[in-house]
Amino acid sequence: MILDAGSPPQVHEFASGLIYSCSLPPVEQSRWAWLADTHICSNLEAERDGWRPARQLGQIARRISAARFHGLLINGDIAWQAGTIEDYRRFRALMRPAAGLPMVLGVGNHDRRGHMLAVLAERSGSEPSWLAAVVEQPPIRFVVLDSQINPDSVGGEVGSEQLAWLQTVVASSPYLRTILFVHHPGRSISEGCRDFDDVARLARSRASVQAVVTGHDHTFSVDRSGSVHLIGLPSSAFPFIAGTDCGWVEAVLSEYGLRLSFHGTGGSSEHRLKWR
Repeated sequence: MILDAGSPPQVHEFASGLIYSCSLPPVEQSRWAWLADTHICSNLEAERDGWRPARQLGQIARRISAARFHGLLINGDIAWQAGTIEDYRRFRALMRPAAGLPMVLGVGNHDRRGHMLAVLAERSGSEPSWLAAVVEQPPIRFVVLDSQINPDSVGGEVGSEQLAWLQTVVASSPYLRTILFVHHPGRSISEGCRDFDDVARLARSRASVQAVVTGHDHTFSVDRSGSVHLIGLPSSAFPFIAGTDCGWVEAVLSEYGLRLSFHGTGGSSEHRLKWR
């Protein structure tokens, strides 16, 4: 879904899915904060192995609000475990310092679409089978997919219906440099996305698609699938593997490429990627 885009986002249905979309003014360089796996629950002091997700997200939100970003995107698992109404209320309160920035939210395996829509978008009604988003900020376009099977499944799947919709999106406006976001990677330290190969194959077949960005594994990584960049976002909440750093990524995008700056709790690093 898309929040605070300056004007209300467009919302429409495709089969059993619900899609949010918006257009932002063109810029030569687009600067976004990319996060994943915030794992917020109603308890402000909840912790795992000494990591306190709410405290860390609050610090990140204040840092983002003090900088000049065009928006922020969270690639799934906003909620800690079960995606309760109270989880999303706490998340909304923690993100208040960044209010006014366009905020794009993807669905992870711990989220509840109906609760996300009710609390964050004040939207009632039946719960969609998948919840996607498209943001166009020429020359860049973000397409956020939903890979949740159900909140009780660790692994993910985009599904044929959503893939058919994705085909129509990437075929439109082929001049836009397109970044796909999906919570589950293909290969995971737990359970990945069953049809990630279909997503990657589609990405490689369209010259406009430059990268696929995932979360879920709580680890920052940069790789490739043919000519398409594969980017794994870290968790802002806690690591799965001891010694792994938590944090977020600053992404500066242009017509020619992408600069990634990883801001971790233990340090930072930078990667420069060229578009194909």
